[in-house]
Amino acid sequence: MIEETAVVSKIVANQVWVRAGRSSSCGKCSQNTLCSTQLLEKYIAKREIAVETELLLEQGDKIILAIDESQLVIGSLLIYILPLIALFLGALFGESIANFWPAFNPDIVVSITAITGFVLVLLLLNKGQTTLLIQQFAKPVVVRKL
Repeated sequence: MIEETAVVSKIVANQVWVRAGRSSSCGKCSQNTLCSTQLLEKYIAKREIAVETELLLEQGDKIILAIDESQLVIGSLLIYILPLIALFLGALFGESIANFWPAFNPDIVVSITAITGFVLVLLLLNKGQTTLLIQQFAKPVVVRKL
């Protein structure tokens, strides 16, 4: 299990909305001015996610969240593999239809269909990332209250 510290931001029924805290390595190394983690935290907003729990928690409580490693690996593989599969399938589709358009260069048709398949899958993954990753593969659970 991968564990992370989080803070409860709001409570709705048996769900708590949590926001991940700062990484434990931040502020402890000597490379604070060159640290990319601090830059990312500054410019990328932290997301809140809903987690179901039976623990009695209040707003502002610090908790430990855990995610099953195997489910996270499966979700990561899908995110990396699906666009590549779409790229190759788009290229195969372009190769099969290139013969119907003799006026166009077959390499251009293959390139356009491959890139189109790749971009479409990236857009679909972007739209469904919350549902696909958090709800299905990497569903966090509250381990304990700090």
